[in-house]
Amino acid sequence: MRPPLFAAAVLATLFAWAPAHAAVPVLAAPVHIDTTGLTFDTAASARAETLISDINGVATFALPNAADQLAFGSVSYGFLHQTYAGLFQLNTRPGYKITGYSLSGEFGGTRTVQAVPDGLTGTVGTAATRAALSIGAHLPDGSGWTTRSHSLADLNGSDGFTLSSGPLDHTGALALELDGYTYGFGTPSTWKDGNWSSTAPSTADVWLKDSLRLTVYTTAVPEPHSYALMLAGLALVGGLARRRNKA
Repeated sequence: MRPPLFAAAVLATLFAWAPAHAAVPVLAAPVHIDTTGLTFDTAASARAETLISDINGVATFALPNAADQLAFGSVSYGFLHQTYAGLFQLNTRPGYKITGYSLSGEFGGTRTVQAVPDGLTGTVGTAATRAALSIGAHLPDGSGWTTRSHSLADLNGSDGFTLSSGPLDHTGALALELDGYTYGFGTPSTWKDGNWSSTAPSTADVWLKDSLRLTVYTTAVPEPHSYALMLAGLALVGGLARRRNKA
């Protein structure tokens, strides 16, 4: 079973209280991309994924939908959240294998809270953010699940990340599943000055700065006859070395 991205209690709270404003992506035609060592496919996307580069066994793809779907704008009172899910399939071309992959991106975040003026009585507001992103890989039948994830809290500034698979030796189909969420919560600062009450909004926002980048590493697999020739060459070199030693 796929591991949850964040605790079930948090999910229950979010879906019980969050406003039903989350945008529903408009499905587009399936996306298919050819590279030297593999093919990239997804069933449908609101914005099509694109190939950035394909050089020397390193293919890099732009995945724009996470940034689109995780943006919610600044929240000053109450909370907002967004979620993202993407499913992609890689298929190696004959004579190639996948040796690894990585997913990289950068979150941005801001939080501001107005202080209660000196000498006045009041309550300081709050501003909080959370965000997470994970990438999981498995075979088409769902077996062999592995996952990498990145999470953050209360970000002010930038937070770049790279999630790497580590070394792989895989031929055939490989499914990649991406999941993410962003969450912001804010309450205003309030105070009294004599008979006057004042309120100052807090702000909380977190977002992906740009498209995610998926990089897949492939290498050519020698054909069986190439192995035979290589072994024959090694045997010949070994024989020559032994003759020289006897001489």
